[in-house]
Amino acid sequence: MISKPATGNHIKVCHISTVHNAFDDRIFYKMCRSLAANGYDVTLVVEHNKDEFTDGVHIVPLPFAKGRIQRFFINSFRAFVKGMKSGAVLIHFHDPELILIGLLFKICRRKVIYDVHELVYYHFDQKEWLIPVVRRIAKKIYRFFEKLAVSFFDKIILVVDDYSFQDYFSKNYLSMQGKFTYIRNFCMISMIDQVLLADFKSADRVLIYAGGLSRMRGIREVIQAIDLMKNPPCFLLFGQWSDDDYLATCMQEPGWRYVRDMGFQRLEEVYPYMKIADLGIAILYPMKNYLTSLPVKAFEYMACSLPILMSDFPFWQKTFNEGAWFTDPQNVSVIRNKLEEILSDKKSMKAKGAVGRKMVEEKFSWEAESKRLLMCYDEILSGKK
Repeated sequence: MISKPATGNHIKVCHISTVHNAFDDRIFYKMCRSLAANGYDVTLVVEHNKDEFTDGVHIVPLPFAKGRIQRFFINSFRAFVKGMKSGAVLIHFHDPELILIGLLFKICRRKVIYDVHELVYYHFDQKEWLIPVVRRIAKKIYRFFEKLAVSFFDKIILVVDDYSFQDYFSKNYLSMQGKFTYIRNFCMISMIDQVLLADFKSADRVLIYAGGLSRMRGIREVIQAIDLMKNPPCFLLFGQWSDDDYLATCMQEPGWRYVRDMGFQRLEEVYPYMKIADLGIAILYPMKNYLTSLPVKAFEYMACSLPILMSDFPFWQKTFNEGAWFTDPQNVSVIRNKLEEILSDKKSMKAKGAVGRKMVEEKFSWEAESKRLLMCYDEILSGKK
């Protein structure tokens, strides 16, 4: 029996996700912990292996789904039941597949926030496991329920205020702009500064990637490029593989012998390695959702004074200009040449790392962004929305 810590008269709120892991950087580390630190009684309903309290957050576990169908139809209903049992007056959910239970929460007189992590409507085009006709139907169904969500939910939180988000939502929801607010996924400088350097002995040059390990993230291309280099660096991978087939494909590459697959680890276990690495990797394919995104891993690299090699998207070149180098994310030869150029110039690497750190301190910290989250909650709960 887990004893619940004293919470006094704290307002009960509940975050729900059936897609993200229990220690997701945005949901748990940033939002839930920030709310708990500011007096809220926070429950997080998520797939996990045990019921626990950590950092002031009560993690209520859902069983791990065995497939998309079970996750959508069964775990969503389980999440609704657990969310109601939490006694929360405000529900904050993070996955589009939870829109239906979000509407149920509204029927049950709860305040509801839908946190839109990406432009889901366009993301359907990347779901290769759906045949084209099903993708088109799925997009129309999603648009229908998205409009219901915007109409009935108390707030829609958008992760990035980039051009594509602004254009999409202003074009489709011009009359309901008051429903939207931006809470960007910046990094936690205080947490990064507290961790110690990793005790890691390997090659004298280390690349690092932290995030989802999928085809669209250019992992295989970097592995192929490393194998072509004269003095191949060590490539550290932190994250969860999107599927076993892609992992097997990457492992079959000759360059895999230079890879250290570290698996999924909590942020405080990843940051020590970022601090000892030479170069952060953020090479994404030119998909519509990515072209004007603000990848959290880039800000984490920068906060660790780590220079970055990024995809050559115009928006990224403008945003991260002085703290990164840029490359064609799908051209292995170009990536290889760029890596050779970067790793041979330690002075430039150090300079770009310093610039990146300064940019984060001045513009891209969660410490500043968390105030927007608290203001959003205050507006909703006080009836000022």
